[in-house]
Amino acid sequence: MDPRPTSIDVTRSQTALFSCINCSRRSEKCLSKCAKCLRVAYCDRACQKEDWSRHKAVCSRLQKVNAYDRSKGHTPTTVTRRLDAYVAEEETRCGIFIGGSTNVYGGFPSLVTTGIKCQVCFRTPFHDDKHNFSPCTKCRLAWWCSPECEAVFSTKAHTEKHCAHLCMTDAVEEVDAAATKKFRVSHSLFLATKQGRSSYIAPSTLSGWADYRTQIFPDFPVRVQSFASQFQTAHPDATHAVELLVTNATSMVMTVLAAMEKTLPDLGTRSQLCVHIVAAASRELNSLEMMEELLHYLPKLKDVVVVYVGPTLPSSHASQNLACSECKQKGRSRKMIMSRNTYHGFAKSATYRANPADLVVGFNTGMGEVEVEGWTQSLQVVLQKKVPAVFTTYTIFEAMHDSNLLIGLHAEFVQAIEQNRWRGVIPLVTERMEKYDLEHFSNNYWFIVRGVRVH
Repeated sequence: MDPRPTSIDVTRSQTALFSCINCSRRSEKCLSKCAKCLRVAYCDRACQKEDWSRHKAVCSRLQKVNAYDRSKGHTPTTVTRRLDAYVAEEETRCGIFIGGSTNVYGGFPSLVTTGIKCQVCFRTPFHDDKHNFSPCTKCRLAWWCSPECEAVFSTKAHTEKHCAHLCMTDAVEEVDAAATKKFRVSHSLFLATKQGRSSYIAPSTLSGWADYRTQIFPDFPVRVQSFASQFQTAHPDATHAVELLVTNATSMVMTVLAAMEKTLPDLGTRSQLCVHIVAAASRELNSLEMMEELLHYLPKLKDVVVVYVGPTLPSSHASQNLACSECKQKGRSRKMIMSRNTYHGFAKSATYRANPADLVVGFNTGMGEVEVEGWTQSLQVVLQKKVPAVFTTYTIFEAMHDSNLLIGLHAEFVQAIEQNRWRGVIPLVTERMEKYDLEHFSNNYWFIVRGVRVH
């Protein structure tokens, strides 16, 4: 696999033009921009030549977006209406770039959305050539375009919190990209506990991540520092970035454990478990190694099977024992099954019948807004089997949409919507989230259902 970022999957430093789109090398000085689209930059001509075969198709689409800005021009708006106007414009630009419509879960390429623009009035360099864009000296990822915009830049647009989140995003993206290049594969950075526990600690007795590190993973700071040492050249704040990334990777398995505690009274003494992860895709596969924590966390557990089901998975197959060497020596096993299918399609298979679920899990599915018809069929299977199912969302709005779909199917809620103490810790910083005053984190909100209501 080519470890370099593609011209679609890029970092904010690359769209800010102080990081080479080809080799990711950062620079304190202005890099040489593509003369045609002006939206990507290179550290030298060799990098530009090497990247051209990948960039040329994207370049022509970016030029169309730039032409739209030039033809339409910039229409100033009030500070209170600025986000409404920008979000509408962003949808149009992204639609031009992808040649189709956008939705809440896709169609917003960062080359279009995170490039240089005034954070106050949202003027872009392509509206006209009469304005210079000055960056924030701390994060270098937000700009103002005029004295008028500079006057309210730090109070109305680029607040201290906004700057801190952009600094965090920059560090995380750079370390993540460096890890992909180093390991020559794209997967989540993770740190697993090294050995299994001798006693069971109910997840509900832990207040959150700080408590988890104290009671479950006491050598976490030392492990993070050691792991981050190999990425210090990627970003000055690499240690903090690694801490955030490995915590994010642990969010899924801790959410699973917390949901099982609420629905399986004998969790602490279980010897076998089977978990079905629905709508599984690259995000779930990138963190599959962390499911080892089920064995490490539950001292009585001997065998665990994690079934990944999703129509975009690369294949359908079953693994051998994936447990760590210490667990294998103790006769424990962790197996993974992958099914490239919808969940209602998978439910018709012999594999489904041979591996009945103790818990069904859907991470950040968007089922209440995207592909609702297919989701309805899959949810009906889950509810008919009366298997507990936990679902997570990025935002409270998504949680409401998803739960409304289940309410329409007469689902019995074991737990109503609430913020998940095991949510991810890396925020998504976008004007769209700012417009609706939403916090966007992986597994941010969760709820649990089991069967249908008895009338």
